[in-house]
Amino acid sequence: ERAEAEIARLATLQGLLAASPPPGPYDWAGHVEATRLAAAGLLEQARKRPEEAVRLLQASAELDQRVGKNPVTPGTVLPPRELLAEVLLEQGRAKEALAAFEATLVEAPNRLRSLAGAARAAELAMQPERVRTLLNLVASVAAHPCAIASARSPTIPAHRRHEETMDPALSHTTAAHRTADCDPAPASVPTD
Repeated sequence: ERAEAEIARLATLQGLLAASPPPGPYDWAGHVEATRLAAAGLLEQARKRPEEAVRLLQASAELDQRVGKNPVTPGTVLPPRELLAEVLLEQGRAKEALAAFEATLVEAPNRLRSLAGAARAAELAMQPERVRTLLNLVASVAAHPCAIASARSPTIPAHRRHEETMDPALSHTTAAHRTADCDPAPASVPTD
C-alpha cells in the first residue's frame, strides 16, 4: 500500500515536470518516469508477477538510457538496468541477468555492484572463464583506494570522496592528482 502511494507520487511529479519542464536541456520528467517504472517493476516482482516486473524494469532501463545522466548530478544510485539484472537473477534467468549487468557496466564502468552481480550470474550460467575474468575485475576495483569511500557515500562526487578519506599527511598532493586517484580508467569488460 505504501509502495503504491509512493509510485503514485512519482507519477504526479512526472506529470508536473512534463507539463512545466525546468529550464535546460535535461529531461527531468523522463528521469522521474524511469524511476517510477523501476519502482513499479520491483513492486510487481514482490507481488510474484515476474513477467510484468521484467517488462516494467526493461522499460525503465531503456528510458533511463535515452534520458542519460544530468552532467552536474551524480549517477543513479541504483541504475534501472542493474535492478533488472538483479530481478532476472532472482528469477533464475542467469544468462539474461549477465547480459543486463554487462550492459550496466557499459554505462557505468567499474561499478562494483554490477561487476559482482555479473560474476554471480556468470557462475549460475556455468561460464567459469567469465567468472574468473569478472572476479579479477571485482578484486581490482575493490582494491582501489576510493572503492570503500565510494561505497560509503555514493552521492558525493568521486573527487570529493577521496579528499574526505585522505590521510592528512598526504594533503600536499594536488587536487588533480587526488581526482585522478578516484577516477580510474574504466576497466575493460571483455565479452565472450
